[in-house]
Amino acid sequence: MSNRLNLSVTRTNLLRLREELEFAQEGYELLEQKREVLVMEVVALIEELRVWKKEAEESLKKAYRAFEEAILVLGVETVTRASLAIRSAEKIKLVERSIMGVAIPRVSYSRTLCPSHHQYGFQGTSASLDKAVYLFSQSLERLAKLAEIEVSLFRLATELKKTQRRANSLNYLFIPEYRETIKYLENTLEEKEREEFFQLKRAKELHQ
Repeated sequence: MSNRLNLSVTRTNLLRLREELEFAQEGYELLEQKREVLVMEVVALIEELRVWKKEAEESLKKAYRAFEEAILVLGVETVTRASLAIRSAEKIKLVERSIMGVAIPRVSYSRTLCPSHHQYGFQGTSASLDKAVYLFSQSLERLAKLAEIEVSLFRLATELKKTQRRANSLNYLFIPEYRETIKYLENTLEEKEREEFFQLKRAKELHQ
């Protein structure tokens, strides 16, 4: 089955298709360059995700371990009352940067108060509770970074798929279709020119 376009055989169409083919080839090259950059970014983020995920999991394990210890020492009721007195002092700032036209988040985490500064009284509490509060605060910083990486990876991977589809469409459908159509138009126009030449030659011979 022919993949060429259904166009009338004219030199105007031939010139137009040549220009569009050149534009499509340039577009394909740009998409390939973009794809290569996106692949490198995705691979780097996958490794970064692995590292930060491990750190976040370990940080949370330590925090929950300290929390469980505080419950064993103080009891659930005391820990609950103390937790109600704690006010979040964390701030998260979100800005975006661009990688190959893809908006990538950058999460900035900060604490406005020293982790050791608690709103609950020290009487009736323990060091294990202070440690749990501190470790959970540290875990938030790692979780913020982990969220940044996961969202960035998702967006870049999505754009990579789109870029790959567009490149494949140009390389396997659009460009071959245009090349075949151009070849058909060239051959047909050359054949018409030969026929016209022989007709003119024959007409001259008849008039001699």
